[in-house]
Amino acid sequence: MAELGPDGAELSSASSTGPPPPPPPVHLDAAAIHRLYLGTDLLHRVLPNLTVVQDWQPYKLLPSNMDVLLKKDIDWVVDDEEAPSVASLCTFPIRVPIGDDWYYLNIDMFGKDLSQVRRQYLAHLRRHTAGLRGSVMCQLFLEPALWAPMVELCRSVLRVELVKEYTDQCVVESDVV
Repeated sequence: MAELGPDGAELSSASSTGPPPPPPPVHLDAAAIHRLYLGTDLLHRVLPNLTVVQDWQPYKLLPSNMDVLLKKDIDWVVDDEEAPSVASLCTFPIRVPIGDDWYYLNIDMFGKDLSQVRRQYLAHLRRHTAGLRGSVMCQLFLEPALWAPMVELCRSVLRVELVKEYTDQCVVESDVV
């Protein structure tokens, strides 16, 4: 991953001319998470049904749900704190008992901007796999329209194996009055 730029392009093939790359993804602390997710409507157009789905579990944007999520070991990222178009959550590496030195990451992406999704995905992988020795299994959830280009990134650029095809995450809950 060291030879890849922030968007997955190989650094050796990146041109030194042209516009500068966008700023790196922003890692959020608890105060920024509360402000962005609960204190503003900035993420309303990014989150489907105003719901954060983290590792298959839906959480409506409520203070009590944010408290639950903040107790988990999750990395929260956006592309821009002032005008986010993509937000993501990534678990820290979890050792899994499927062999020697196997780890699991769960990454949930919200938003439709492919370039920003790629940047955040690669930022999560860099941050969470740099010190690991062994194999990493990553489960990625994102907009269905982004699946094919992200599979291409994983296969062609990262040279990783696809274990499972796309699976929809559907929120099948509703509020009962």
